[in-house]
Amino acid sequence: MASVVEMLLTRRALLAILLLLVAPVAQAQSPPSGLSAAPGGEAERGAFPPSAVTMQDKLDWLTLEADAATQAAEAEADKPLAQQRAARYRTVLERGRQLTRLINTLDGRFPRLEAQVNDMMSAAAAGLERIANGKLKIGMSTDQVLAIRGEPSSISEATTSGGVRQQWRYGPTVLVFENGTLLEIHQTLKDE
Repeated sequence: MASVVEMLLTRRALLAILLLLVAPVAQAQSPPSGLSAAPGGEAERGAFPPSAVTMQDKLDWLTLEADAATQAAEAEADKPLAQQRAARYRTVLERGRQLTRLINTLDGRFPRLEAQVNDMMSAAAAGLERIANGKLKIGMSTDQVLAIRGEPSSISEATTSGGVRQQWRYGPTVLVFENGTLLEIHQTLKDE
């Protein structure tokens, strides 16, 4: 009888130790995006967690999610350009779209929260621009730039005494070519 009790106590102790070891590992394995994962994957599905019942619960949860996404974008931006990952910024942008959809399901306007989400999305978009522009080098041909950035959203062209001068626009980035050679890279404050 004593050995059965000892065996049960030992087994229970081992289970408790296992739970103590597994719980921190599970918490450490949150999504690599730096975004919080709600139970049942609500964060990934774009729905409120079951614990967010009242309007204040939902606002608090949205604020925490926006803070987590902002921190993920800021942490990525703090890295040297060569170490920044576009996937992280794309994840933050997608999370921003999900949060915006959820904010729009609530009754009322929440300008501070909306501004926070918009700022977070702008920071992520700027990160993607930095990564894309980091691959460009002055002196590249138009074909090389097309291979890196794809088709621009607009092209303006002028003939000067030096030859044909083009401005290619990619969102807030303007690339200036002269006779098919990249001369300048400009980052504007606003998109087109």
